[in-house]
Amino acid sequence: MIDEYPLYIQEQQFIKNIQRRGYETLFERVDDINSFRSLEGEMVKKVMDLSFVKRYFILDQEGFQVSDECNSPDVSDRVEVLKKGKGLCWKNRRYFVKACQTPGRVYVSQPYRSLIDMQLCFTISKQITLDEGEFVACFDVVYHDKSMESVQISV
Repeated sequence: MIDEYPLYIQEQQFIKNIQRRGYETLFERVDDINSFRSLEGEMVKKVMDLSFVKRYFILDQEGFQVSDECNSPDVSDRVEVLKKGKGLCWKNRRYFVKACQTPGRVYVSQPYRSLIDMQLCFTISKQITLDEGEFVACFDVVYHDKSMESVQISV
């Protein structure tokens, strides 16, 4: 088992790299955009067209949400105070910090329970340069825990 462990770690990293490349495609058309309004328009399309994307939001360089929040149509159970995310500060969130530390690279967070709908998700983020300045574009994506699929409970 000890001899096999390094191969296991290598395989896990390989799988993560493949997944990351898939998430990078969320930002393909976004990279060619220059204006904030166009960025929002492109991100709305992703939320409406892709079933695994739950919402998008855009943060300024201080970590404040500067976009209206756009949720997929199936997100209905939400914490009341977070219905309008504009103006909330997410500067201490790892997805914000990592995106700012590695401009131009996509960051994929660890799964966490969203304050918006209390469902498990993870955030894909990337720092974007627009005419109006630097922003961090974020997509919340559905997290599906495959480890529970094979668990059977019998009484």
